[in-house]
Amino acid sequence: MPGVMSVQQDKSKHRMRSPREKLKILIVVGKFPAISSPFILNQITGLIDLGHDVSIFAYRVDYQQCEHSEIEKYKLRNKLYVPEKAGATKFSKIKYVVQNGVSLIIKRPKVLLTAIKVLLAGSYALSLRFFYQLNSVANIPETDFDIIHAQFGPQGNLMMMLKEFGVLNGKLVTQFRGFDVSLMIRHEGINYYDSLFASGDLFLPVCDYLKDKVVKLGAPEDKTFVQYSGINIDKFEYKKRDFHKSGALRIGSVGRLTAKKGYEYVIKALSILKSEGVDFNYEIVGDGELEADITGLISQYGLNHNVVLLGSRNHDYIVDFLHSIDIFISHNVTAESGDQEGIPNNLKEAMLSGVPVFTTYHGGIPELVSDGTSGFLTEEKNIQQLVDKLGKFAFPLKDLEEITRNARDVVVRMFDNDKLNRELVNHYYSLLQ
Repeated sequence: MPGVMSVQQDKSKHRMRSPREKLKILIVVGKFPAISSPFILNQITGLIDLGHDVSIFAYRVDYQQCEHSEIEKYKLRNKLYVPEKAGATKFSKIKYVVQNGVSLIIKRPKVLLTAIKVLLAGSYALSLRFFYQLNSVANIPETDFDIIHAQFGPQGNLMMMLKEFGVLNGKLVTQFRGFDVSLMIRHEGINYYDSLFASGDLFLPVCDYLKDKVVKLGAPEDKTFVQYSGINIDKFEYKKRDFHKSGALRIGSVGRLTAKKGYEYVIKALSILKSEGVDFNYEIVGDGELEADITGLISQYGLNHNVVLLGSRNHDYIVDFLHSIDIFISHNVTAESGDQEGIPNNLKEAMLSGVPVFTTYHGGIPELVSDGTSGFLTEEKNIQQLVDKLGKFAFPLKDLEEITRNARDVVVRMFDNDKLNRELVNHYYSLLQ
């Protein structure tokens, strides 16, 4: 991390742990629950199912936007810690830091000595933002965990610093999922994770593509392993489709309305198909910062009667939605900001559901989809390729059952949540031997 000295090695004392022993695990996320991150919820509930004691720290909570049934089933509200609100102004945040900082030092005096050392190290530690975060996490009543699992690189950086302050103890695991090794590096520079890579205990990119990027940034290869994001296989039943039906094609996408989802290219491709006489309805589940831009494109290309933005929906709705459509499109691209995907979970869910998927050679997607065997791949932003591939199946749709069966088999073999969570726990135990 720029401006911060190399942190000390983890001083927490861990005795050897039996592979059957319950672990105390802190999962650290930016927002909980997040409709765009069901894979994190799958991981949390999977660890609980395996008998482990899981706590969650999140900076923001929004149950109204995204109410998963698992929240109540697993009583996750009782496991969740969130920071007290400090208000929106800089003055209110300063007041919050001062008031809570005094309380923190009284409760945990060793924090003061470590804080002085880090204060002398560089500008990041001096920032209001860091001390605001420090006080926020200090509200967690527990201090000692076997595992601190940071979801995304920036959370890993913060947990590393908080361990240095003595606020939390535990082996630090950081999972990299896409934007944190693309967009964040573009913004913060290639040295952004240097201190984390020097002192962290385990690094888990979610695909081979991201593993290569993380290692090139400096992560030790012997501490870096691919940990795919899992899917609850049983939740997505395979539905056999009638690929010879008449009438309008029902095309669908699921994902935030953001640049890396490539919706503008899908809309342009569909406008060409409409001019060629293809009858379709295109529905998009998701919301985001580009809603106005996408709405404008829909009008510009005369697709107001063909394209509908359904907004954010819960996961149960998405299960039914995937069973109802004829084609699933996920045209993932590298955004101008540098933002990229790992392997989108919505693709895995669609493949489990029996709907043919059309996606791109992007990030880790080719690790999931093989063109012509388990789905269809085009180059990023190549509108004509997408038109050509979709057009082959529109006059009329050919029999795609073999491809959709293959697609489900790939997801079951590689991305079963139960299997992946057992692998994750084995990684945890390996750190505690």
